[in-house]
Amino acid sequence: MTSTDRFLLVAPQSPFSEASGAQQRTRLFYDALCAHGPTDVLVVSRDEDSPDAERDNQHGNIVYVRSSRKAAGWRTYRPDAELTARAVALLPVPLESYGLIVGRYLWSLCQLDLPKSVRSIVDLDDFSYRFSRHALASAGLWRTLLQRRVQESLARRQLVRFDGFVFVSQRDHASVPSSVSVVCPNIVQSFALTTSARTVAARHSLLFVGSMWYGPNRDGIRWFLDKVWPIVRAGLPDARLTIVGAAHPDRRAEWARSDGVSAPGFVDDLAATYASASAVIVPVQYGGGTNIKLLEALVHGKPCVSSAFAQAPFQPWLQHGKHLLVADSAQEFAVRCIEVLKAAELGSSLAQEGRRQVLDVFCAARFQAEFDRLLLRLQVTGCDRSRGEIAA
Repeated sequence: MTSTDRFLLVAPQSPFSEASGAQQRTRLFYDALCAHGPTDVLVVSRDEDSPDAERDNQHGNIVYVRSSRKAAGWRTYRPDAELTARAVALLPVPLESYGLIVGRYLWSLCQLDLPKSVRSIVDLDDFSYRFSRHALASAGLWRTLLQRRVQESLARRQLVRFDGFVFVSQRDHASVPSSVSVVCPNIVQSFALTTSARTVAARHSLLFVGSMWYGPNRDGIRWFLDKVWPIVRAGLPDARLTIVGAAHPDRRAEWARSDGVSAPGFVDDLAATYASASAVIVPVQYGGGTNIKLLEALVHGKPCVSSAFAQAPFQPWLQHGKHLLVADSAQEFAVRCIEVLKAAELGSSLAQEGRRQVLDVFCAARFQAEFDRLLLRLQVTGCDRSRGEIAA
């Protein structure tokens, strides 16, 4: 093994914690690199509580450094010489000794002063934010839209610094034309359900799962409660909605004041929570990347009603009427919810077909194969060329 058989993953979070979709995707990249050789991890964080410069004693191949830069501004994507020096002092080899450096997000990789002799790949997850007309009309997100457009313009200027790109969906791929890129879709890490998942579903019960510190989730629920839920309750007076995910107690109390709504926040047994629901909703109307909560619902064997916006990144794999139900307007979303709650046979068919499709398409083997195909095209030293044959 030569020095170039070693790889470096740069990310804003550790791959050894998989509590969120972002952390799960980081782990996918880590495992994909480890399949080819020793992989070190550099966590570049903006969290004030994160270590300034520290090597993880439990995981000997992970280093933490904290950036003092804020999330916006023209300096966001410029290399930070001081941060690079702190990182290099803790990493086991110099940056120029790595065979490949992979950035989990554009921002984190841009912080490093990368050697021109080392190839680099960046995952453009959450690169381009999109907004449905419903989001802009109901939540007044025009200021956020403008801020995101400015940030994306600054980010695009940095892409010439890197050799290859990974996208989370075909929709994102189309927005950044590149001849050296692949689509590695998000996947759900845990396919096995716990025994508590045998819980019998409650009658006419809907479920939403998502972290409510994330604006698209929070505003999606607000849109659903304001525009959709009254129509659902008018058609099904006994319908119930459970909102699961970290949220401020005051906000949870506000949601729970709506008839038939409960907002317990964090739950200990998520599998049992999914099992107790008749169907899952994904009313998200803006954001970046893909909504892994949609895949998670299907993996748990639940029929899903999704906004057209949230379903779009999963085309052509997840189809309306076969794997899930898709709605655009509030009226249409309410009709779909009532339809799936009333028709047990329809819900069962969607659940079975949706779960089968997710397990077949959105799997670790697919992610690895696509990533290996990109490594082949870049001719990265130290990678087994034969692995990429399964990517066809």
